[in-house]
Amino acid sequence: MVSIGPDGEPKTVLQAPQAPQATLQAENRFFGAKYLYEGDRLVIATTRLSGSGSAGGDGKLLLVLGKG
Repeated sequence: MVSIGPDGEPKTVLQAPQAPQATLQAENRFFGAKYLYEGDRLVIATTRLSGSGSAGGDGKLLLVLGKG
């Protein structure tokens, strides 16, 4: 994740060097996600819920990535 300053130069603020396969799979399953970056954390939350566990999802609603 990068931040673009007023000078137009990108600055890396968060980087996942080698994300585990499970993290990548979970991130790809979010449909219509909302993203929030605050306090060195990236929060990814799904915007679609299902009342049935058989809808093909694995039940993950939120993924948080951060430093440290």
